[in-house]
Order: sequence, then structure tokens, then C-alpha cells
Amino acid sequence: MRVLLDECLPVRLKSALKGHAVKTVSEIGWCSTKDPAFLAYAEQHFDVFVTVDQRLVRDLDVTRFQLGFVIARVRKNRIEDFQPIVDDLLTAIARVRMGEVLCVPTPER
Repeated sequence: MRVLLDECLPVRLKSALKGHAVKTVSEIGWCSTKDPAFLAYAEQHFDVFVTVDQRLVRDLDVTRFQLGFVIARVRKNRIEDFQPIVDDLLTAIARVRMGEVLCVPTPER
């Protein structure tokens, strides 16, 4: 899968998503935007967009994009907070369909 990581995610998460072609928003030069033009670009070049931004799916009709959305629900945007859910993220990335949103919650302590 071609995976795009939102700019608010730790860059080190990229190496944890083994088996996928992963880029960050910073690498593709689209920082500080999540408007429809950005998502139109993303759907042409990626299969899945991973973010922590729950407002994105609330504010936009993401079902119209040819892109799957995976929302990580973590306490903070540190790599340590993502480590417990890496396997679940990989599963969600493999399963999400275009126009679909899958949420990956942090396990309860």
C-alpha cells in the first residue's frame, strides 16, 4: 500500500509501518493543509491517509475520495504512544477501503 502520514504524526512511525511505501505530508510538500485540494492530490498518489485528526472526517465528506482513512487515537503524538498500536495500524491499513474510515484506538490500561 502507498501510505501517507499526516504531518502531526511522528516521522519515526514511518519505519514501523513495514511492508508499505510510506511518505509524510512534509516529504510531499503539503504542510499545514487538509483542504479538498490536498486530498484530491493524495488520492491520486496514495491508497491510505493516516492521521490523528478526527475533525477531518467530521468536517469533510471523505467518502467521496478514492482514499482510505485511518485515524489513530493516541494520547499524544509521540512515537511511544504509537508503539502499542502499530500492529493494529498495519491491520487497518491493509483492510481500509477507498472512502472508508477506520479508527485504531489505544488499548485501555
